[in-house]
Amino acid sequence: MNWRFISTISAPVRNSLEYSSSTCDKSKSQGNLALSEAVALARIKRKRTVLKSFRIPSETDDALYADAKEAGGTQTDILNSVLTRYTEFDRFARKFGFVTVSRGTFKALMDALPEEKVHELAISQSSRIEELAVFWFKKKDLGTFIRVMDLYSKHMRLSEYTTSRSGKELVLTLHTDLGTNAALFASIYFEKGIARLLGIIPEVELVGNEVTIKMPLEAARARPPAPKIAP
Repeated sequence: MNWRFISTISAPVRNSLEYSSSTCDKSKSQGNLALSEAVALARIKRKRTVLKSFRIPSETDDALYADAKEAGGTQTDILNSVLTRYTEFDRFARKFGFVTVSRGTFKALMDALPEEKVHELAISQSSRIEELAVFWFKKKDLGTFIRVMDLYSKHMRLSEYTTSRSGKELVLTLHTDLGTNAALFASIYFEKGIARLLGIIPEVELVGNEVTIKMPLEAARARPPAPKIAP
């Protein structure tokens, strides 16, 4: 079957892997990024679309039609979702040897570990944050860290997180429903990972399944600043 659909993926994903050029006030130093600017740098995407035509098996088309009808959307919506995950995550994740397991299995594995093993595992794996930032985005700055967090939350679904500002501090609040060991892992993993990536020691607080991470917005200066955003 010959398929034509409007793709919002190819151009935006290419563009999302680079910061475009100037929404930040040109009179500001790039190193002096406010929280809103850092988060904007991490999440800005263009929505330019391109038209693509390709062939897919008829059974694939039937499945897309059925799922789109059930979801109240279109086949293009589903394809864009699949292609977004591939371009943003899967094509890179394969190179790092990621394995997909169910949330229940992951929680059971974490719950079975004694606390000291969770500590050891988190510390040994914390270098992944820097590795992913450099491999995916070729940068080591606050905006890149937020982008890595976005991918963790959106595609790995290990935790949900929010960002806020408290004075001169960036505050990230992570919540996971994968148990207290998973939250403990996240608290240590991100503390050590941020230290490696940004060269600072964040303040980390763990309460139940919630992790609060605080770090100075000056962390934006810890590495070469990202380019400015286009309007």
